[in-house]
Amino acid sequence: IAISVPGHSAFARFAKLPPVEPKKIPDIVKFEAVQQIPFPIEQVEWDYQTFHSQDSPDVEVGIFAITRDRIMERLAMWKDVGVTPEYVTIGPIAAYNALAWDLSFDEKTPGTVILDVGTTSTDLIVCEPGRLWIRTFPIGGHQFTQALVDAFKLSYSKAETLKLQAEQSKHARHVFQALRPVFGDLAQDVQRSIGYYQSSHKDANLTRLIGLGSTFNLPGLRKYLGQQLQMEVVRLEQFTRISLDGPAAGEFQAATLNLATAYGLALQGLGFDHGIMANLMPVPVVREALSLIHI
Repeated sequence: IAISVPGHSAFARFAKLPPVEPKKIPDIVKFEAVQQIPFPIEQVEWDYQTFHSQDSPDVEVGIFAITRDRIMERLAMWKDVGVTPEYVTIGPIAAYNALAWDLSFDEKTPGTVILDVGTTSTDLIVCEPGRLWIRTFPIGGHQFTQALVDAFKLSYSKAETLKLQAEQSKHARHVFQALRPVFGDLAQDVQRSIGYYQSSHKDANLTRLIGLGSTFNLPGLRKYLGQQLQMEVVRLEQFTRISLDGPAAGEFQAATLNLATAYGLALQGLGFDHGIMANLMPVPVVREALSLIHI
């Protein structure tokens, strides 16, 4: 079993490593982790992964961490139903793993931004050959729904229904007008994040954005983001390397926008060593689970 924690409840930090021989990398990374993680290192569970491109001698490292209190709180819920996961990772890592596998990312893949709009926050993942960068910011589907509550004086549940059906609604234009300020906030945060990444990676060449999450069904969002960001914006319509046969096939495809994180977790759980295999599962908990199995 592999589970994820939301991007906003964990940490993802990235740094360029000084040129050292490979056997010294773990020590250098631990030093970086102590510097980068905003909690004492003994109070967190953390893991890392190095990245390097064939065209560059530089080695970058991604450091992923969560406070021990937070992970134990999450694991306690699973323990209540008699389950101990083998893997715990961060939501945006799982989403990245899904797309990297499904779309066969390699050294020739163009610079890509993955934007996963959740309920209360959005994960932005920048992917270039030999590089990865993640930022989570507090805008999500809730803010879009709340904008419709305020504009049309609806209950929250009716506003949520209107949002989900906006593309087919005869009031689509009015819905878009009510949502436009939130579109602007989202675009501003995306621009700010991309700008920050580009300021530390001068040779970055980001050409497309892939949208995940039901919010990308909203009318006009892709066009608006494309105009603001001056890049191609698409939403993930269907997976290319997994499919479902039978009567549920259409329903499965319709849910594509919301399945990337689960897909990425399944790949990690099955041992597909192709993306970021960071595991934040506390070692003592794993040992305890294994000892119980042997008993």
